Amino acid sequence: MSLVVSFTVSQASDGSSYTIVDTSNYAANGGKAAFTNRQLLIYFSDGTQQAYTPTPFSFANYPSDTLTISGQTVDYALRIVLSVDDALAATVTTTAVTDITQTSAVSGGDVTSDGGTTVTAKGVCWNTTGSPTISDSHTTNGSGTGAFASNLTGLSAGTIYYVRAYATNAIGTSYGNEQTFSTADLNPVILSTVAQSNYNAIKGSTFNIAYILEVQNTAPYDYNAATLASTIFGNNVGVDIASNGVKIQTNTTPDLSGSPTPILQFSASGTSTFNFSKTVNIAIPANTTLYVIISLDINAGALDSQTLYMNGLNNPIVLTIDGNPPQVNNQTNVSPTLTIVPNIYLSTVAGSNYTANKSTSNNIVYVLEMQNNNISAYTITAISLGLYGQDVGADVATNGLKIYTNSVPDLTGSPVLKRAATVSGTTAFLTTLTAFSINLPASQTTYLVLSVDINSGATTGHTLFMSASDSPIGLTITGNPLQQDSQTDVSPIITVGV
Repeated sequence: MSLVVSFTVSQASDGSSYTIVDTSNYAANGGKAAFTNRQLLIYFSDGTQQAYTPTPFSFANYPSDTLTISGQTVDYALRIVLSVDDALAATVTTTAVTDITQTSAVSGGDVTSDGGTTVTAKGVCWNTTGSPTISDSHTTNGSGTGAFASNLTGLSAGTIYYVRAYATNAIGTSYGNEQTFSTADLNPVILSTVAQSNYNAIKGSTFNIAYILEVQNTAPYDYNAATLASTIFGNNVGVDIASNGVKIQTNTTPDLSGSPTPILQFSASGTSTFNFSKTVNIAIPANTTLYVIISLDINAGALDSQTLYMNGLNNPIVLTIDGNPPQVNNQTNVSPTLTIVPNIYLSTVAGSNYTANKSTSNNIVYVLEMQNNNISAYTITAISLGLYGQDVGADVATNGLKIYTNSVPDLTGSPVLKRAATVSGTTAFLTTLTAFSINLPASQTTYLVLSVDINSGATTGHTLFMSASDSPIGLTITGNPLQQDSQTDVSPIITVGV
C-alpha cells in the first residue's frame, strides 16, 4: 500500500532542517503506527526528490521530528509532499525440475506473499551460468499469488541449467531458490540383449542365467535405474522356480564371473507367465557398459522337460531411469530357453531278443544310458541290479557277469571293464556290486553295458534277461545328485543256444 500525504513544514533558520507543523494528514492516515520506519520521498521545489528510509526520519517523536537535508534549498512556504510506502517485495519459491528431455523441462514456483501490492507477473527464468534473472530466458505464468507450473523449452542437450522462479510487484522483482538440472544427452542409454544358447537347467540348481541385458551409458554423467520390469514365461513358472529364486545381479562382464551378490531376489508366481516390476536402484556410471543379469533357481520338485524363457521380441527388460534420458532399445530374441532336467538322467537303450550259444562271452544283456547334465563330474561307487532266468547260477560262467563303460551304446570301440562278478541263484540274482569307480564326466553321456558269458554247461533254451519293470540298474553316486530314472522294459531276452 502507498500513502501520499502532504505535510506543512517550517524551516530552521540555517536552512538545513525542517519541522513538521501540520497534524491533520498524519492523524488521518493512521498516526505513528502507520508511518514509523517507512520510506519517505521528499519532493523539493527544484523538481528533485530524495528518499529517506528508515532514518533519520522516523516520526517517532511527532510532531517535533526534524528532517535534515544537506545541500538542498527549498521554499519553506511550499507544502512538501511526503510519500509513505509500506509495500514489500513478493515472496516466491522454486519447485524441483521434472520431465527433463534433451530440449525441455518442467519447473514452476509458488508465490506465497504479494508483499502488500499486486503481483503483476510470475514465472521462471533460467541460464547456464547461475543466478538467472528475467533478463535471461524466462516464462510468464500469470499474476497474483499461488502455485504455478512452467515449461522450459528451447534447451540444449547435455547442458547444465540454473532456474529460479520470480514474482514482480510494485517494489520490483524477487526470486526464489535456485534449482540446477542437466538436460538429457544426445548420446542415449543403449539397451541390448547378450546372445545365449538354449541349455538344460538342472533341478535344484541355482543361478541359471535366463537373460543378460547390456546397458551402455554413453552420457558423460551417471544415471540411476530406479525400476526394472519384465516377464518370465514357461509351463508352470510358479512351481518350476524355487522360492526367492528370481535373482537380479549386475556385473562388468556378461556372465556371473566373480559371483556378484544379487541386488534383489524374489519368488515367482503364476503358470504360463510371471510379470514383475521391482525397485532396483542400479547405478549406471558415466561412459560405461554395465550388464544386468536375471538368473533363476530351479525347484527340486520341478517336472522334467519343463521350460523357462524371457522373450526378446517383447523387449523383456524395461528400465525406468531417473531423469528419463533417451533410450535406444536394441533387445532381440536371443535369450535362451531353459529346459529343466535332473542332474543324472537314466534311460534304457532298446535291444532286441537274440540267441547266445554256450561258451560265448560278452553277450549284451542290458545297456543303460547315463546323461550327466551337470557342469561337474560325478562318480558311481555302487551298482544294484537283477538278472533273471530259469537257472542263472548255472547258465552264466564264473565271473561271467561283466560291467563295461563306453562312449557308445554297445561294446564297439574301446569299452572299459569295470567289474566282473559270479552269478548265483536260480530264477533271480539280485546284488549290489561295489569295489569299483565309474566316472561320469560333466555334461556328457556315458553308457553302462552289462554282458554275460554263457557257461559251457548251460541248458539250451534257458533265458537270461534284466527286467526294466524293476528298474534293473540302480546307481549310488557321490554327492547324491538328483536322478531321473526313465528305464523301460526294452532290454533283450537272451536264449541259450547250442
